[in-house]
Amino acid sequence: MEFYEFVNRLYPVISGGKNKALFVQDLFLNVINEASEDNIVEKTQLSTYRSYASGERTINRIARKIREYLEPACFEKYIDDLSDEQRENICSEFSYVIKEIDEYNVAEKLSRFFVDIIIEASKQTGRKAKNINNDIDEESDSLSEELKDKARRFIIDHESEKNLFALCQVAFNLNPMHNHVRDMYTAYNKCDYDVRNAIMRMSEIPILDFENEWTSKYIELFCRDIKRLKLCGDSNLLYDSGKYFHNAMKYPKETIPDSCKYSFPTYILNHNTDREGALYIFLDEYINGSYNLTLGYEGQPPLEWMITNFNMLNADVCSEKQLAIWLNIFVHDACYVISSNYNRKKPEDVIFLSPSIDDIEIMEDLYYSALLNLHSIYS
Repeated sequence: MEFYEFVNRLYPVISGGKNKALFVQDLFLNVINEASEDNIVEKTQLSTYRSYASGERTINRIARKIREYLEPACFEKYIDDLSDEQRENICSEFSYVIKEIDEYNVAEKLSRFFVDIIIEASKQTGRKAKNINNDIDEESDSLSEELKDKARRFIIDHESEKNLFALCQVAFNLNPMHNHVRDMYTAYNKCDYDVRNAIMRMSEIPILDFENEWTSKYIELFCRDIKRLKLCGDSNLLYDSGKYFHNAMKYPKETIPDSCKYSFPTYILNHNTDREGALYIFLDEYINGSYNLTLGYEGQPPLEWMITNFNMLNADVCSEKQLAIWLNIFVHDACYVISSNYNRKKPEDVIFLSPSIDDIEIMEDLYYSALLNLHSIYS
């Protein structure tokens, strides 16, 4: 069960008419122990809690922050303090997903269920919206049977790559005449306008608008924001419209190894001795001041740390190809933390359509994903 479903089943039963954003915050406050009183739960804006409840935004980020403070016994007490009628109604609402829940074990069962939702969310790296476009279903119904059939054939042929479908729009916009490494992008380029739109609509993906010269404009805005958030120092390597970043397309077939995806200092959750993780987590912890200084990390801006540790300024050690990988991973993941601290759009208004870093296999995918994330926060 997704968190927003959990909230919307529980809210009518036990909220007592409380504002939904405050109700969501209350749920988190009652599932952590006292040691976390000054953590992110109380610092998070109510608008963010509203977006958690609506499903417009996942709880992945906050789940990672509170995971080490989870205390099922606290939530059990919260449920035990409810009235008998409220606990009975909880049993009715959740009996279809929580086996053998009854008025005697409801506190324990629901607490464990809620904690499991948080732990599962803490493992996720991507952000998906529950409903990215309320008009998509209606638009899909208006398509002709011929268009639906052509789009269906494309979707079936590339079903295993469905999590990459949104990248097709970026690939087409950049070069509709290109023969790509990934056959799916080439097949999409060969479709006519109406079929391309039908593919996106039937896949419940918004059809994107692209400005002229959008890549250089968005990289300039990105450089401004990583400076503002102190994610980089003087050597951000994205100057001249990101020429080293764009070098990715000189090596489209290059496989992205896990050692590049997960090579960054991370906070140790629940005494986990694994000290490396996704760059997004490192960036997020840096901005929120929760990085663990015992990891040999001395507080450098993350991009400066990467430049030093991966010898990104030394062409003899870090090749042009490797530099392009690091810069694309940085852009891809930094967009997530920029959206959480954005001064133009509300975080809940930013919808990320690109795949998570786990699903990216080759340089071509990584480059289009990084560009799509830039489009998500600056368009």
